[in-house]
Amino acid sequence: MKPQTARLACAAFLCLFFSAVRSYASVIYKADNDLPLNDPLSWEGASLPGATDIAVFDERVTANRLNFQLTGDLSVQGLLATNTAAGQPVSSATLNIGTNGTDTATLTIGNSGVRLSNSGLALTFNLPLALSDSQIWDAASNMLSFSDTVNGTADWTMAGTSGIYWNVASGYNGNLAIPNAAAPSICRFSQAGQIAKSFSLSGPSTAIRIEMSFPGTVDWSTLFADRSAYVTNPLVTVANGATLNFADSDLFSFPGGRFVLDNGNASQTGGTLSGRELQIGYQDFNCLYTLGGGSISLDYYLVLGNKINSLSASQIFRQNGGTVTTPIVGIGHAAFSYQGVSTYEMNNGILYACK
Repeated sequence: MKPQTARLACAAFLCLFFSAVRSYASVIYKADNDLPLNDPLSWEGASLPGATDIAVFDERVTANRLNFQLTGDLSVQGLLATNTAAGQPVSSATLNIGTNGTDTATLTIGNSGVRLSNSGLALTFNLPLALSDSQIWDAASNMLSFSDTVNGTADWTMAGTSGIYWNVASGYNGNLAIPNAAAPSICRFSQAGQIAKSFSLSGPSTAIRIEMSFPGTVDWSTLFADRSAYVTNPLVTVANGATLNFADSDLFSFPGGRFVLDNGNASQTGGTLSGRELQIGYQDFNCLYTLGGGSISLDYYLVLGNKINSLSASQIFRQNGGTVTTPIVGIGHAAFSYQGVSTYEMNNGILYACK
């Protein structure tokens, strides 16, 4: 892309995209240097962006300059990245924003959010974030990664992602929504702790994966402050040996989706789970779902075992109480090449299995 053409395209995009931004907002462009982002000389015209400004990474920054640091706090109204020429593969490179490892710094983002405008750039934050207002992020089918906490209480929407990797519990205190996730994509939570006040995600199919791969035993109530999550169509897995506990007042709704104990376990003493499918086990991982109270309501089936090769594999749904409602209970795998055995162990409670 020629520089003049690229700048005209970026200017046109800015006019359209930030048309709702307050009239006094300024657009500040990143200069082609490695100076800290909180240094005025890091920006064109030595103009440091502030809380009412849009910080733009465009073609002024060479495509191979991808690592940026803060040595002190910085507040912007929004962040826009367009600095890889159009036509690049999605997430062909990663834009990293962090600290220098010595100085502490927080990046505060206002109501214009973050935009990766067909840049082909993934974006990784290696520093604390603060969201000062409700905002929408547009990932343009690129990946986002978080390696530090996110502070704020307003609604946070992340649209059009092809993957979100949470390498730390964000600690966010607002509602987190991920609508229209691009398929295939992954939303992976690697560490236990509060994710958000509430959580919602939607996608076109189970090609969207939500992976709860944090180690150890985790209470659902510690993940979401209001104890609720609504996900439409994705595949939700508990993996990495994690055990997920559901209790009274917990709510997990997965319409059109499949909740899978992959390489993990679950215990339910209360609360409500509802969705299309619940699958206990995958391949030869040992898995146990213990239902002692609360309810599980499924639209399609409860299936035990999937591709079990080992006769020693233990994949059990143990009902000691509570209520299960499902049209179908499937045990084992239909293919004769898989010989493992799964178990529905019913000691108490109610099972409604009818179409």
